[in-house]
Amino acid sequence: MASQTLETVYSSIRDSISAGNYAKVAEAARAGLKAHPKEAELAKIEVVALIKQDSALQALAVIAKARQSKLFVKEAMEYEAAYCYFMLARYEEAKKELKKVKTGPANDRLLAQIAYKCNQFSECIGIYNKLIASAEHGSQERKDLLVNLAAAKAADAQAQGNKSEQYDSGEAGDADSYELMFNAATGLLAVGQTEKAIDLLNAAKELARSTLSADGWTEQDIQDEISPIEAQRAVALHQLGCNAEARDLYRDLLSSGSAESNTRDTIRHNAALLSVDLKPRSAARANSLKRLIQVPGSSSSTLSQHQRALMMYNMAVVHLIQNQVAPARRLLKRISRSVCGSMGIRPGL
Repeated sequence: MASQTLETVYSSIRDSISAGNYAKVAEAARAGLKAHPKEAELAKIEVVALIKQDSALQALAVIAKARQSKLFVKEAMEYEAAYCYFMLARYEEAKKELKKVKTGPANDRLLAQIAYKCNQFSECIGIYNKLIASAEHGSQERKDLLVNLAAAKAADAQAQGNKSEQYDSGEAGDADSYELMFNAATGLLAVGQTEKAIDLLNAAKELARSTLSADGWTEQDIQDEISPIEAQRAVALHQLGCNAEARDLYRDLLSSGSAESNTRDTIRHNAALLSVDLKPRSAARANSLKRLIQVPGSSSSTLSQHQRALMMYNMAVVHLIQNQVAPARRLLKRISRSVCGSMGIRPGL
């Protein structure tokens, strides 16, 4: 069979891109490269298509093969290689690749994401502030950066503990983004500004519902999207002592199945804490609650360091309530004092 012309190959690729079928894009680029082995652009297209499919290892293999065969220079696709390493949580390798790339906003955004994943929140915040300063006011890019900055500030507040004077919710109060409101509220909760947080969460919920309804989302999709807001509202209500309302929200979230796995684990944990607050009298009931409160295993690897530390801290408190000092001491040795603001059971996300 005669080889496809380059024009035919690129036409097939364009059609697949228009259809959003990146598996077909990668397949067409790969087949085209066999017929036209010196067409470097096809290797680049295959790499990007694989990244779009979250196939980071395959994308790295294509990059390595193309470099080895000198299809393109060693420095080509370094950003894409860095992004693949980031997807694989190989952050040091990602940073090493980025050092070879000419600096620019895309590189800085990826460095900020790496810093966030490595719990280097101050560095992450600094990068986002730099990017925001040069972004056009009112642009979608600036709005996205503000959302990410708020997430980094919230994570930093959670890591640092109850130091409210160091937390700034920025432009969240005047935002037209429910994501920004949610992230800022998470930071306010971390520093003990619970009433401000719940006001912001209520506003975020309403804005999310109206925005998504206007965009034609189904009711189920809207519920899935706002479930993290509802979960954080439950935490805020729990912290304010509105236990009945918090319990109802936790129950609704668990029964709906809309929350993601790490959020569900945390919701179950928090719901069990409400029962611990009731101080169950029977040993059997106390042990049942303890099983619910214990930290999930490797199946919940997406839990953040802060979430795991808070769960361990609460578990230690339950041990102390039951006069089990040795296991409480073991748990407390595993977590930093800076994560635990004060002695007492604390819900959180």
